[in-house]
Amino acid sequence: MINKTLGYLKRQYWKLFDIEHVTTTFGHERCDKLRKVEGCDEDHRAKADWVEYYNDKDELVHRSVTIALKQGVDLGGTQGDFHG
Repeated sequence: MINKTLGYLKRQYWKLFDIEHVTTTFGHERCDKLRKVEGCDEDHRAKADWVEYYNDKDELVHRSVTIALKQGVDLGGTQGDFHG
């Protein structure tokens, strides 16, 4: 319970002073203490943008991906019969 309260207070402090932070595998961390790697991958169907954060031990501690479809997806339905 104490750890959750301390984590909450730390996040509120960061928000108050507009300090960028990210949720990692070790809890909330300040972005300026992590190495950020960004990239994108694109083909004819979609574009994927990704962000990774590494700690000082070069461990991957956060990864997020955003995928944007370039075309609509055909979600046509079919109507069937039920013969019982």
